[in-house]
Amino acid sequence: MYAILLVNFAVILGYIVFLKSQTLLENTRYSEMNGKLSKNIEERGSASMDYGLSLNRNGGWFVDTTTCPVLSFSGSGLGSTYSESVPTFPLFDGTQVFCSGSSVVYPWETAILSYAPDFRSFSGITFRAAFSELSGGSTMTGILNDADESLVTLVLGGDTGIDANFDSDDYRYDSTGSVQYPDGSVDDDDLARKISYGYARKDKIWRNVFWNTDTSAKRIRENPNNTGALAIFPDQTGTGILHLDLDGSYMLKIVEFDAATYAATKELRIRSTVSASSLTGAIGYLQADLSVATGSSHARIFDLKNKNYGIFLTDSGSLGDFLKYKFSFANQSGNLVYTVPIDDSDPYQIVYYGNDIIIDSENKMISKEQEIIRPK
Repeated sequence: MYAILLVNFAVILGYIVFLKSQTLLENTRYSEMNGKLSKNIEERGSASMDYGLSLNRNGGWFVDTTTCPVLSFSGSGLGSTYSESVPTFPLFDGTQVFCSGSSVVYPWETAILSYAPDFRSFSGITFRAAFSELSGGSTMTGILNDADESLVTLVLGGDTGIDANFDSDDYRYDSTGSVQYPDGSVDDDDLARKISYGYARKDKIWRNVFWNTDTSAKRIRENPNNTGALAIFPDQTGTGILHLDLDGSYMLKIVEFDAATYAATKELRIRSTVSASSLTGAIGYLQADLSVATGSSHARIFDLKNKNYGIFLTDSGSLGDFLKYKFSFANQSGNLVYTVPIDDSDPYQIVYYGNDIIIDSENKMISKEQEIIRPK
């Protein structure tokens, strides 16, 4: 009897030790996975935040410009004395802004007005293949060296709110938030919130490079810089298309998760999975058949409004240490969608609300959402 008790006690003790060992292993495994998830989020977040900061330090900050004036011309032309007023409007040549206006008296001629270095006045004018420097205070004049020795006069106006090189470094696509660039132009200040890029290690391990959730959509909505006519959000994009730029051979996996289940329980319940691979890099739109092509008429449709997608990348055997990727979503009008949950509205700090999914050795998916804050 005593021997039986000893045997039972040993069995129970062994079982307890086994359970503790299993718990310890699970805790260790959880800690390792949690650490990997945090590292992945920090890497992607750092890349996105660095990109955003660089785009808002490359334009020389905001430099206001004075209003494009009405030019008053007078001279002797076409056999008689002439005079006319030519309104001018801001134009951008890819480097700097200038003022331009069309003549009525000489309908084939365009007046080009150059700003002074401080953009508070104007340095010169080109008209009818002739040039004149301008001088004066609030009223500026010049005499063109054309056949008529045309006199040009202009009166300086107020500020436009239009940045001198169309790159105001204000974390928005427009000039000031209340002033748009002319002719529908935009700058690059918000592209880090529309374009994801980074590197996937070439180690045959699936890397999560995109995952949209209700929380990330909410964070994107909350950024005050994501406003204006061209502010397109995931939760209003039911027919999104994906543009990819991959610099080497790759394997791609797209997983659709049950959005309602994740929102309610944080459980990743898979609804569908599709995969593709290529022995070469690719630039273009992801097509319905998972190929990549330059045209978007047959592009694969992503319902970012109602569905959650996880996009995973790994290499397919190409040389090098990393697979470089860049991708963005657009709506069917071609406007880029805000998909990167960055809040850069604070003057002193930038916040990235990241997430990540790891597919472990047992093909289970483990996820994490995490906020990263760093100074500007």
